[in-house]
Amino acid sequence: LSLHSRLESLDLSCTSVGSVGAVAVAKAVGAHKALKTLDMSSNAVADTGAAAFALALRSNSSLESLSLHACLVGDRGARDLADMLGVNKTLRTLNLRQNYIADEGAAAIAAALRASPTLAVLDLQSNSYRAAGRKALSEAYDHNRRVQPSVPLSWHTGGGGGGDARSTLAKAPRSLVSVDIASSSSSSSAAASSANASGLQRKKPANATTLGVPPPSPGGT
Repeated sequence: LSLHSRLESLDLSCTSVGSVGAVAVAKAVGAHKALKTLDMSSNAVADTGAAAFALALRSNSSLESLSLHACLVGDRGARDLADMLGVNKTLRTLNLRQNYIADEGAAAIAAALRASPTLAVLDLQSNSYRAAGRKALSEAYDHNRRVQPSVPLSWHTGGGGGGDARSTLAKAPRSLVSVDIASSSSSSSAAASSANASGLQRKKPANATTLGVPPPSPGGT
């Protein structure tokens, strides 16, 4: 990244990056002045890597979209990311789909949603939190009602119970324009149904410089 100071989009999904590599990427992101979109999906980022990204985004003022979809992030990583949301002024999209975030992590993110000034798209689909986590998020949406949004929100009907999606829509915050917390139980069928999900769709900036790193080929180096 230090050699590409104008890079705006970086896709490192499915590239076998572990937590050590994620820490290195996070440090580079923290110092980068132009990067807007980073996709780390389907890597073993884990809580250690999530914490590194949280630290980096406390000082980074360019990144608008971060995907940690299917990155083995648990409650500790969720807490670190939640702390970051309270101070970051540019992140608009956070994809935490298909991780291991339980009630504790969901509650931390819910607390951050009450005060986040910029977050517009949050994906917590297919995590491990249940009724308590759903309640914390619902109360956070109720607290932050600056605008009545149009929010596509669906509930997983099994496991922890979820409530009526229509009543939740009425409570969602104005600043959040899209929220997806479907399938947020430990149901194996729910996890399987989202295993091939592509994550959040983003519109690329018109003049963006994009670098995509393809996954390694079978047997390749």
